Amino acid sequence: MANSSQTKSLAFKNKLRVKLEEYGEVYANQDIIKYIYLLVITRKKGKDELLQDLEEFFEEQTEDFVSWVFTQKEEKNIRCRFFPHCTNPNCPFVHPTEKCAYFPNCKHGNKCLFLHENSEIYNKPCAFGDRCTKGSACLYQHTQKKQKLEDGFS
Repeated sequence: MANSSQTKSLAFKNKLRVKLEEYGEVYANQDIIKYIYLLVITRKKGKDELLQDLEEFFEEQTEDFVSWVFTQKEEKNIRCRFFPHCTNPNCPFVHPTEKCAYFPNCKHGNKCLFLHENSEIYNKPCAFGDRCTKGSACLYQHTQKKQKLEDGFS
């Protein structure tokens, strides 16, 4: 299971990929994403340094792209207070998708960026029912019959 920093890293890389796709498919490859991530997160380059490093690559769009990168980098990871009922497709807040490894001893409570078993989403029935292939990794509720079969009981 991913920890908080891995989840933030993946989220940032996904945002980079989506943004780079706006510039064209040629930009949205893993090597470019890794390179930009390396410059911004690992080497902690400032705006001016990043502008110089990417100017040849993005040409006249460099300044806009670098501004966007730093906006995303500085964005705080805060759980959406409307989750799981959020209706904003462009919501800037975190919508948890993975189980919390520390539940029930998680110290973050309702602010945790991961799902707790007592959250509303666990009380919703799985749309795939008996056809669900995720087993115990599924975040939704299954019938007792399905759970017993998974546990080896009939």
